[in-house]
Amino acid sequence: MRRVETVIVGGGISGLACGRALYQAGREFLLLTDRLGGRMHASVDGLNYGAAYVTRDYKHVLQFVDKLAENRMRDVYFWDGRRMINVFHPSNLARAAAFARLYRLLIPFREHVNRLRRRTPDTCQKALLEQDPLLERYVRLSAEELIAEQGLEELTEIFVGPLLFSTLFLTYQEVNAFFYLAIMFPSLITAYTVDVRNAVRRLTAGWRDRIMMQKATAIDGFENKERFEIKAGDELYSARNLVLAVPGHNLEGLAPVECTAKQVPYCTLHVRGTRRSHYMPGKTVFLREEHPVRVLWHQPGDADVIFSGSTGPDLSEYYEHYEITGTVAWKTACQISTDTWRPLMPRENLFTIGDHNILGLEDSYLTGLFAANRIARTTPG
Repeated sequence: MRRVETVIVGGGISGLACGRALYQAGREFLLLTDRLGGRMHASVDGLNYGAAYVTRDYKHVLQFVDKLAENRMRDVYFWDGRRMINVFHPSNLARAAAFARLYRLLIPFREHVNRLRRRTPDTCQKALLEQDPLLERYVRLSAEELIAEQGLEELTEIFVGPLLFSTLFLTYQEVNAFFYLAIMFPSLITAYTVDVRNAVRRLTAGWRDRIMMQKATAIDGFENKERFEIKAGDELYSARNLVLAVPGHNLEGLAPVECTAKQVPYCTLHVRGTRRSHYMPGKTVFLREEHPVRVLWHQPGDADVIFSGSTGPDLSEYYEHYEITGTVAWKTACQISTDTWRPLMPRENLFTIGDHNILGLEDSYLTGLFAANRIARTTPG
């Protein structure tokens, strides 16, 4: 049995952030995973299969990815019942008051979210939520209640609903007001398409030898506060600290940790072809829930990324001719928390990090810093 101070289970961005911070703090650890990168997954030519975009508020993540292009709202189209329009279409003058109400909510909401982010490396997200009445209200409030309260029904039907359904793969009836507003950040601040291919190399610089390409298959010690025993392949590890940096479904049968977030599966497809003129070639088009695909997201090099509920949808309605050049099916494409956030440190020496509370690469990264900072404050052993 190999003894180590900390074992991190999971090689997505939260686990990698934790490992990087522990390495910089000079602490002893190992990271166990059967695949590095998590949702930072791209094809050989740089098209993303996972995380779709980042915003300029992603202060940490932007250090490790390469910006490709700014996502401009004038290049994003929605169906208004008669035609494809963007937010600058003259018809939206009649919706100006509703847009103003939405953005009066968005601006302070973003300020509160960023304040929470600044404090997350040192304080659990759940505790921070309980200290912020505005954010706590939006977590408890359903999106439907917010829409009715603010008179956002038409904006939701045309714009917010398709955007939300294409990003979270859930309808607005299935999420809270927190996610309804958060999904609108790219309309408020600059967002970028990014190349994530070099992110793992940058995140693991200097400590790649601490990574064991092994999947944890059993963990004991949850009743004993002193050490955990982790089985991975033919190896057995003993750790004082255990950091679980995996989606909720990966914890089933592995750890007695309650998973409160919704586990949403989905598929990402890379497509090359000629779009039909109705579907705005060269633009990004968000589709409504009756469609078999959710978004036609234009990429550099005349390619599209498509999100769908299946690996082989019929795309003939959207393309004159096409070829699906790559597909990834995600068992958990995203985790969507409900009105309950989970603690990042459910007990001494045990951490459950990732996007269980807030979906996004930046927030997942910050939970990794939280775990590392807590461990770094303890006496080595």
